Amino acid sequence: MNILLVDSCLPSSTFSGKTVRLKNIYGRLAVDSKVVFLKTQQDGACHEAEELSTWSKKTFAKCITLSRLPQAGDWEKIKTLMTLKPWYDLETKYENYLSTIKKELVDLCRDHEIDVVITFDNETAPFGKLLSTNYPWIQDLGDSMILQIERRLRSKMGWKEKARALCRLLREKSYEEEMAKKAKKTIFVADDDARQYREKFGSRILTIPNGVNYEYFDSKAVSPFILGEPYIVFTGHMKFSPNQDAACYLAKEILPILRQSVSNLNLMIVGADPSDEVLKLRSIPGVTVTGCVPDIRPYLVGAKVFACPMRIGTGIKNKILEAMSMELPIVASSLAIRGIPDISSACVTVADKKADFIGAVLKVVNKKSSSSFGQANRKFVIDRYSWEKTIERYNKCLKQIVTNGHTISD
Repeated sequence: MNILLVDSCLPSSTFSGKTVRLKNIYGRLAVDSKVVFLKTQQDGACHEAEELSTWSKKTFAKCITLSRLPQAGDWEKIKTLMTLKPWYDLETKYENYLSTIKKELVDLCRDHEIDVVITFDNETAPFGKLLSTNYPWIQDLGDSMILQIERRLRSKMGWKEKARALCRLLREKSYEEEMAKKAKKTIFVADDDARQYREKFGSRILTIPNGVNYEYFDSKAVSPFILGEPYIVFTGHMKFSPNQDAACYLAKEILPILRQSVSNLNLMIVGADPSDEVLKLRSIPGVTVTGCVPDIRPYLVGAKVFACPMRIGTGIKNKILEAMSMELPIVASSLAIRGIPDISSACVTVADKKADFIGAVLKVVNKKSSSSFGQANRKFVIDRYSWEKTIERYNKCLKQIVTNGHTISD
């Protein structure tokens, strides 16, 4: 099978959720299929992790950059606002160049005998739409941007930030639906994100969750990080605003109360690219912000609890599955586990109110042993969320699309 994978550029970090999906799904597909990777933004237009650039050249059959497009003029920018289209809509920005863009894409597909086109986010969906009359097109959105904006609007924010979010919601909501209508399949990582479209588009909307490399995330494979005092841990890419919000909530509102009961309890915030706001948390007694670490597993093995009080965001939380695979007890908000609908109370303690969350963490911290809790967590991940199971679902989708789809040669 020959696949054209379209993305605006490679991720800027090797630790982002998008990188996890790129390497573990498309990297594995590239073993048995020919995957051609097309970037729609010019080299240097956005920051890419150097490690990923090296990895993509070794992994994919070909890495190609789309020809440079002219800058959109003021009139085109005004039109996107007037028509309530997002800024990346090709028909608005490049109305006079659509035929040129499409010809380049079709020629590329023909040269590489492409069977199916996959776009990897909202921004590149318009390129898939251009090819949808010639080739089967799948959009792998991961998370629903609309659901994420709607949840942000329900959180505390200033009126200026809320106005910007409302404007973005108006511009993108109908557009995301339009793309789902055109694509053969639209893939989300969580049922929560898929549910809002499934009623309209039925079986064309799929949920294919992220997985976990449970052989790597094994508590027996590494030695614990020793702090000298007990600690709870939170991990994630700290440039991602929902992770920043959770880290700040833990450090400012949860930990000080926990330390009233366990005076030497610490919080380890482990993850790459911490924002200035997250870095400032180091001034709070008991808080450590590590920044990028070569291996997060020792911090998971050494922790008493994985604390995940997510209040905004969508999709599946890879961090929870990784911690579960490491046999770590989990205390999480209901939002944090909504992307894992089959999880049970035997695997995680769910608490949304601050007092309930604090009580749940203290209950686990004060336990002498949590081995049975941890064993149930690891078994859950192995049985349901391995990357092998994810790839099985992906391959089934691709084979069905290519068999029932149509190509330019039809």
